Amino acid sequence: MLASTSFLFFSVAGTFELMYLLSFLAGAGFSTYLPQAYSLLSREYQANQLGSVLGVHETGAPVGQTLGPLFVSATIAILGWAGCLQAWTIYSLIVCILILLLVPKSKPAIRSFSKPTGRHDYLSVLFLAMIVTQSAVWSCNLGLLSMMPVYLTKTFLLEISYVAFIIGASRMTGAVGQLAGGYLSDRLGRARVLLFSTVMVFLATLWITLIPFNGLFVAGLFFQGIVGAAFFPVFFATISDVGEFSNRAKMVGLTNSVAGFVGGTVVPAVIGFLSDRFTFQTAFLFPIAIGVVGCVSVFYVWRTISSKSGL
Repeated sequence: MLASTSFLFFSVAGTFELMYLLSFLAGAGFSTYLPQAYSLLSREYQANQLGSVLGVHETGAPVGQTLGPLFVSATIAILGWAGCLQAWTIYSLIVCILILLLVPKSKPAIRSFSKPTGRHDYLSVLFLAMIVTQSAVWSCNLGLLSMMPVYLTKTFLLEISYVAFIIGASRMTGAVGQLAGGYLSDRLGRARVLLFSTVMVFLATLWITLIPFNGLFVAGLFFQGIVGAAFFPVFFATISDVGEFSNRAKMVGLTNSVAGFVGGTVVPAVIGFLSDRFTFQTAFLFPIAIGVVGCVSVFYVWRTISSKSGL
């Protein structure tokens, strides 16, 4: 509701300062959604179903990233920018109503602990390793991808529209990766698939940073879209496996905030700085180094979870 109403008022805002404030409020609404959604889904579904359920849930992102621009392109000439936002707000308000009507209100009894337990302490070394792992994947996936348009247009002198089409098309494969990652984690084991998907994200990073732009590079973008998307349902299902229900929203909120800051803010800024001072090849060593750290941390996660019975 916060995001929806912020968009609505944004469409009629008359000053840049007000638009900036409303954008901040919309972002706050978006960022509070995922921790609660993952906690709710883990409450309603059994552990052997959770990976598949989260995989289906995560497909909403690439579907929305596809349908949103299509909606704008179809309505901008008729409604204008303000009208587009107002029409999209109607859709989001319908979603709010459906949440109120359809989401179960019952909650399981939550046992309180006077002190953290070894398995469920969300500030344990295991959880810190998971934060490092997600930060590395966001850096190699979203952080690196955000600089790809600049890299391709500046280095290979490609048209911006052509670059946007290639990158957008490669993200559509994310739905396949999310469904496959969640399903395989239910069947083959959460930690094993988490390790595999993280290593594949690192290999995709090497793929698209070490070769010039050609057909093989484009294939690497599609590969990155699949394996990067496959990571997330597995990762959040793993959090559900290792944490108490009372801590899941905190765990997801903390991992998302740290990983989002590192991958979405620090990595693009560092790549941009290094590429201006040196070259993109030098700048790409930064996400590659983070990818190596992510592989080490996910190996620790895999070994720790595999060694504990019941996880």
